[in-house]
Amino acid sequence: MTRKSSDDRKSDPSVSFSREDLESIIREALEFENQDSFTYDELLDTAGKLGISEETIRLVMENRERNRQNVRSEAQRKRELNSYILHHGGRFLLLSLFFIILNVFTGRFMWCVFPILGIGLGYGFRILERIRQYSL
Repeated sequence: MTRKSSDDRKSDPSVSFSREDLESIIREALEFENQDSFTYDELLDTAGKLGISEETIRLVMENRERNRQNVRSEAQRKRELNSYILHHGGRFLLLSLFFIILNVFTGRFMWCVFPILGIGLGYGFRILERIRQYSL
């Protein structure tokens, strides 16, 4: 059995390529050509040659933009949550320090534990609620 050369495969209409092969071949060809950017018209022209409609290209581009915005908003939500946690954690530490210092000057009984636990629980529940809101 003889193997077909690449020239024979070009002209043989019975040869087909998988989607992965097509993507790989085009990606490698673009890298070989050192072409990094294309105009919208070039994109439509190439898609048309592959049998992809302009409407499909437009829908895919809109979907990509939505995904990009979702990624941006997710990163922004994480920053806001981290800021919220740091802010409340700092307040908790300052209040705890205040109660400990006040307790040192007022007597032997360690009463400062009770307000520290209460404030800690309150802040903990607020932070958990905020995390739940951000995860929705």
